[in-house]
Amino acid sequence: MSRSARLARGIYATKLRLRREEKVRIAAAAAGLLRPSQIVLFDSGTTVAQVATQMPPALRAASAITAVTYSLPVIEEIGGWEAPHLVCLGGLYL
Repeated sequence: MSRSARLARGIYATKLRLRREEKVRIAAAAAGLLRPSQIVLFDSGTTVAQVATQMPPALRAASAITAVTYSLPVIEEIGGWEAPHLVCLGGLYL
């Protein structure tokens, strides 16, 4: 892992811990607004990643929503769901 990648990971991890309770509450409220069959665009950021983490089980079901993102933390979260419909922007990830 390059120095810049390690630095970015460290900064992200630090931001993830800041105001954690507020981020969880915001994310839970946002996730509660979503409905099956919607297309959901996920930007980057720790609060946005929490939205993916707070998704109710009904929306985690196979292809319940279409998630579109370039955020690796969101990709990692949604990629762990059973048969997600996940569109990753930005090119090839090896």
